[in-house]
Amino acid sequence: MKVFLLLSFVMVSAFISLNAQDNPLEFTNTVKRIYVGPAAGINLTGNGGSFSSLSGEANCPIFSAGNAPGFYVGLTAEYMLGEDANSNSSIIARLLYDNMPIFFRVDGENKPVQDANGQVLDSKTNHEIQITYPMITTEIMYKLNPFGNLFGFTVGPSFGIPIGGNQQERLNLIEPESGQFVPVPGEDPSKYTNFQRTYIYYDGVIPNANPFRLALKVGAHLEISQGKMLIVPNVNYNFGITSVNSKDSWRINALQAGVDVRFAL
Repeated sequence: MKVFLLLSFVMVSAFISLNAQDNPLEFTNTVKRIYVGPAAGINLTGNGGSFSSLSGEANCPIFSAGNAPGFYVGLTAEYMLGEDANSNSSIIARLLYDNMPIFFRVDGENKPVQDANGQVLDSKTNHEIQITYPMITTEIMYKLNPFGNLFGFTVGPSFGIPIGGNQQERLNLIEPESGQFVPVPGEDPSKYTNFQRTYIYYDGVIPNANPFRLALKVGAHLEISQGKMLIVPNVNYNFGITSVNSKDSWRINALQAGVDVRFAL
């Protein structure tokens, strides 16, 4: 929170500084070394590795292919390296609220079900896992524009602290359309939803969740100069190094596309 307040103060200072400048049409050779502003974009998440179901059954499925859309929003600051106005490298820092959900679905085993008349039927099912994974993320990136000041690349570490997160695993009845799961006597009835066509194995915090996420982030960007403002559309790949939990070897990765807007101080 203190870092958020500090960057917010810097942003306000940037706007005040811009308004206090002399005539912008007058030539100046002052090097603008610091740029600050907001950043926002989308996360298209995927996973590396696999993990097993929490159902506790002997034939529980293995989840190995998942994806979901998410987003990020926050603040960014850039410090230009070099002594002249044509410097082509810098250090970029970001402080973000980063949401990286992920969704899995695999075919399930057949279970006996009953229709409205009490007739027991064969069934077709699937397993689904929905994971929410919000974080506060800090990034330190090295930027290089090797071909001038328009196009360039960034690389650096990303460090996230989960601020919650939930995992729900459920078994869905696909066929027959008239069927329902047969509740187990004495079991919590809230586990059966969707007119008893969905059975919830688990709904709660991510079990054995790691308290942080370390990732390597690489990307490319364009820099569009508008006076003392830079508009920077960018695409990055965020590769998870640490696993999400300590039980299974699986990581969340993300293809990220967004825009930074930075103002010269």
